Amino acid sequence: MAEQVIKRIDESPQNRVLVGLGFHHAFSRYMQPDLPSGSRATRFNDRTGNVLFRAYGENVFVIVLHHPWYCRAGTDWGRCLPLDGAIDCAAIAAGNRPVGFDIAGSPFADMQIKPGIWYAAGYPYLRFDALADGYVWTKPIESYENASLIPLETYSPDERSLAEALANNPISDVPARTRSELAAQWKAHETEFGKALTYRHWDGLAGWRSGCSK
Repeated sequence: MAEQVIKRIDESPQNRVLVGLGFHHAFSRYMQPDLPSGSRATRFNDRTGNVLFRAYGENVFVIVLHHPWYCRAGTDWGRCLPLDGAIDCAAIAAGNRPVGFDIAGSPFADMQIKPGIWYAAGYPYLRFDALADGYVWTKPIESYENASLIPLETYSPDERSLAEALANNPISDVPARTRSELAAQWKAHETEFGKALTYRHWDGLAGWRSGCSK
């Protein structure tokens, strides 16, 4: 991925390039720990953003879209809100409107990412401003919605595309041998996909507001 971005930049060095990546692919200064033992980092990954940061230095600016983090309770990994919901609570108190801000210089910059959060593994004291440069909060987590699933008749309108979908099922690890079997899987998946919190196992986050007064 980094090679493709570098190629685009080198073709038009006078232009800025906006790249959409998953959070873990976008890390630039920060090195993401790998946790094969469950809780301790045994190595650190080199992600797309790391490669770009080495190539272009501080011309690389990482903006994070608000989303739950991986966190550990005992030996089990689950989901929690960033900084124990501090960003969400502040956004609600400020009028519950979408907001974007530079992390450096913000009230959240020097807040510690606590042990037990995936990203803190291997770091004795990890600050929030080590992860990214900018942040965007749009709305409370329980208001999130999944994108609509592309209808099967649109995804596979002919025999050629259907054969590809059957050979490489995009929505299930359970093989589908016919269009009707694939359609049944599509319908079941679409029903679950519409429930953003439960589909992504975020349902335990719905009571986060109770912590805002602490």
